[in-house]
Amino acid sequence: MGVALTSCSASESDVNVPEDIAALDNVAVYSGEMAPLNEISFEPVARFGDTDSIFISRVSGIAVTDDGTLFMADRSEAVIHVYDGSGGYQTSIGRRGEGPGEFQTIVQPELSDGSLFVLDLDQQRVSLFDSENYSFRRSFSLGDKDGIRGRPLSMELLPEERILALYSASERDGNRLKRSEIPAVLDNGGEVMSSGFVTLTENNRLLVESNGMFQIFSMPFLGQNLLDVTENGEIVTGFTDRFLLHYLTLNGDTLRSIYHATTPPSLDRQALLNNMESEAIRGELSSMDMPDNRQAFNSLRVDDENRLWISSPTAETDVYDWRVLSNTGEKLAQFSQPASSSLQLVKDGFAYFLETDEETGVTDVVKYRYQLQ
Repeated sequence: MGVALTSCSASESDVNVPEDIAALDNVAVYSGEMAPLNEISFEPVARFGDTDSIFISRVSGIAVTDDGTLFMADRSEAVIHVYDGSGGYQTSIGRRGEGPGEFQTIVQPELSDGSLFVLDLDQQRVSLFDSENYSFRRSFSLGDKDGIRGRPLSMELLPEERILALYSASERDGNRLKRSEIPAVLDNGGEVMSSGFVTLTENNRLLVESNGMFQIFSMPFLGQNLLDVTENGEIVTGFTDRFLLHYLTLNGDTLRSIYHATTPPSLDRQALLNNMESEAIRGELSSMDMPDNRQAFNSLRVDDENRLWISSPTAETDVYDWRVLSNTGEKLAQFSQPASSSLQLVKDGFAYFLETDEETGVTDVVKYRYQLQ
């Protein structure tokens, strides 16, 4: 058992490490107050979004080719929009329907070896298109797999065109909806190669009855699993209640862990209640036990150089703190972004953020050239 303590702005004795984390093998521990090793700067270079004839209301993921062509999943319209690297609109792929190359609820376009993979949640299938001429190639099902409970929730591409799919199964427990998430590796035809090799923390959602109907609410302070995949096929995952990340093999073995001793901002119970429009959910929240603090982090992205881009809440509810970490946990850079800004992808020296204009409500993907120096 080896515990590596590292700190740039505080002595090792100043880092308070919980016992269960200190007992982990090969864990790197950092002070939450450590200074970043670099400055980071951003320069906007392109914008992808509405045109005179296309209005985009709900972006559910992007993919970018090596030449900069951008594929944007439009969940509301059930199509993939295609732009050149400068933001010029090219064409669309697919349409709403149930036939070959048609979609219902699309998320997470992914690219691999000249193919565009598109996950359709409602139809529980993946459709493949040629990433150059956009023609439909084939599709395969992710649903009804032997030994796997639930429906596909997300997917990540692995080397050799394998797929890491995350399946979700829920059951009611009083006023909570407990959601189990089961990872599985499938080949590029949808056949299961392995599953259940990682046990992820169970998620909780609120189940609230209002006017004779049940509504499901996801509360960030209840925590959630976040997961991404490195370029060489390692899984990076963590539960958002604390800044603890694990690198795992596809066999479920832990390679190493990273812990940043951060203290999340306090959870303002009254402000949370005041922001709820639903009287039913206000009543449910007012009677439940809540943590003293908000979640430690709320998004996780791995870039094409295997660095981690992680956002965390701040005392200002409309601002997130972002950290860029090395694959061993050092803080390479730090910056702030509006909470409404969502990082979609980091590739080839560019960061793509989904941004919404507060005045107009227009949502665009903005491409930034970034520099670490």
